[in-house]
Amino acid sequence: MKKLPFTIRRRIAATCTTLAVALTLAACGGTPAATTKATDAEAAALLPQAIKDTGVLTVGTYAPSPPTRMFKEDGTTLTGLDISLSEEIGKSLGLEVKFQNMKWDGLLPALKANRFDLVAAQVGDYPERRGNGDFVDYYTTGASAVALESNAGGFTDQWDMCGKRVGFQSGVAAAKALPELSTQCATKKPASGPMDLKPFPDDAAGLLALRSGQTDVHVLDNTAAAYQVQKSQSGTKMQIVASDLIERANIGMVIAKDNTKLRDAVETALKNLLESGRYQEILDQYGLGDYGVKAITVNTTERSK
Repeated sequence: MKKLPFTIRRRIAATCTTLAVALTLAACGGTPAATTKATDAEAAALLPQAIKDTGVLTVGTYAPSPPTRMFKEDGTTLTGLDISLSEEIGKSLGLEVKFQNMKWDGLLPALKANRFDLVAAQVGDYPERRGNGDFVDYYTTGASAVALESNAGGFTDQWDMCGKRVGFQSGVAAAKALPELSTQCATKKPASGPMDLKPFPDDAAGLLALRSGQTDVHVLDNTAAAYQVQKSQSGTKMQIVASDLIERANIGMVIAKDNTKLRDAVETALKNLLESGRYQEILDQYGLGDYGVKAITVNTTERSK
């Protein structure tokens, strides 16, 4: 069956949602709440009509992965860089933001299946991923290795990971880079042998393995590594033993290829947030000011150290 264009699919959803709300309000004797007034008319004007009609921006994400996505003390409310930026974009566009939390490796397939409007989950903008959607790039990051402070003295650089048990999350950029680094152990540190690579479904599982002595180091995003070191406690205190194991990549919010109007609206909103200084305020709020970009771009091929 031929796939309907995005705008038609979204209008059908909007009609169904509006009807359901109307029936509920009729039964309860209520009136619909007013749509939040857009604070950025330029960006809001670019929105597809179907999203304007629903008044909702649905965001796919993966949590917890602090400090970009995590839970507040109640265990259910999301916070973090990706969450705050998404909410600020929603405010700029006059939209209510709703999050759908799911496993990281299911996000891009779910986006293509139209389960949400965009993905905000620290997705690296690599050319091979752009078949899944367009990337509105908004910060950069690489990968670092952390070890327990009690074992950190055995590491002076990344090649001291040769012969060691190295944990990492499956499906992320480091998962592709680490096997290539391991092959270089043959020349960089031949006496130690290759890395003993151990994939985990997520960083939480990998860090648990590190704390329990099942691995020697765990490789994760630079921002997450810094956060884990800061938050780790005595007894399982962590330390970064190797930084920027992979070249820093542009991280983007991912929007379906056929949803160009939303892409342009999100890009414009982020550009204006950057210009106003609000973008930097949000990065600084989570201690990520050094990972910001000087310009908001789409599908950017350049990488930065």
